[in-house]
Order: sequence, then structure tokens, then C-alpha cells
Amino acid sequence: SAFVRKDVEAVSPVATLRWVSEMMVGRNVPRVPVVDEGKFLGIVSAQDLLKDIGRNYDPLTQLPWSDALREWGLRHLEAGDEVTIVFFDLDDFGRFNKQYGHLVGDQVLRRVADALRSKVASATDLLCRYGGDEFVIGTLRSREESEALAQEIVSGINGLEVEGAAMPITISHGVFGGRRTKERPGTHIAATLDNLINQASKECMARKAARVAPPQQT
Repeated sequence: SAFVRKDVEAVSPVATLRWVSEMMVGRNVPRVPVVDEGKFLGIVSAQDLLKDIGRNYDPLTQLPWSDALREWGLRHLEAGDEVTIVFFDLDDFGRFNKQYGHLVGDQVLRRVADALRSKVASATDLLCRYGGDEFVIGTLRSREESEALAQEIVSGINGLEVEGAAMPITISHGVFGGRRTKERPGTHIAATLDNLINQASKECMARKAARVAPPQQT
């Protein structure tokens, strides 16, 4: 009994992997029991969590991947919540990698992720790395509040610099959603979410194209 730990907290089978892993690190425990309504279901070890956390979270930025956005979005749409998607895409990101190397490119992604993370609220927003140099915020804020959030983020990121690069970071954005009233009967929720993401992405790409387009000759 002298070698048995008695301060280990049991976790629920519905607890998120991220929460369980953070709890284990904070309490310095290598494994935890999983209990559901008093019934022992098994033991989860730190080793067990590594593979799944790696699949669900981007190790570079520590942000969840797009699967988390889909789970969040579907849950809120099914509950009848208004959802707005704010889509971000870095401008000329390939130049950072080509001219200054991938280590500098990684610094850029981490810097942008930190800037985005500082502006979201867990009660209303879900931030993820969508892929490559794209980031997405799903939010329950109104369309007007979402537009204001996007503008604030863009203003805060544009002009940021990273060590080793002679060019500043700039970013484009698109916003879509937040104006529906009620889903029509038979509406496919996943299709609604896909449309929100696609429309926000299109608006972002249009802004990005306008930003880099050469001036018209007169």
C-alpha cells in the first residue's frame, strides 16, 4: 500500500482527449481509470493518448485540425444555433518557405496561430488549423460581431515579422453565415456546414486575389 497512489482522479468516457492529457500532465500521473456511473471501464495511459492526440491536434501550432470544427459546427447547427465561419489564408506563404526556409515558415504559422488564439473565446468560438496556411474560426457571434472580429485579427496580424525573414506577414479573410433563421425541414446539417465553410473560403480567396492583383493600366 505504500507504493499505491490514492490521489488519481477517475475520468468519464466522454471526456476529451485533450482535457485528459492536460490533467495527466498537471497531476503527473502516467495513467488514469475510466469510470462511467460507478462502473470501471478500463485504464488510459499516456502512451495510449499520444497517437490520437497527434491525429486530432497539429503539433506545430497546438491547434485542433478541421475535424474539431466539423464536430463543433454540427453540434451547434443541430441545436439550432446560428453559426458563422471566419476563414483565414496567409498571403504569399510559399515565399517564406522558398526564400527563407521551412523553419522560418514554421515560425510564421506559430506566430499567426498565437495571434488568432489570443482573440477567440472558448464560450463562443472554435479555432482550428484547417490545413496548410489556412485557419478557421467557427463562432456563435452575430455576423456583425464576426466581421468586427475578423477585421481586428487581420489588423493585428498584418505587418507582423519573424526573425530570419525580410518580409512581413499578411493575411486575407472571408466571413459567411450568422443570418439564417431556421433550418428548413429535411435540411442536411452537414451540407449546411460545408456551404458555410465553402462560402467563407470563396470570399477569402476573392480578397486574397484582389490584394495581389496587379494595378489596372489606364
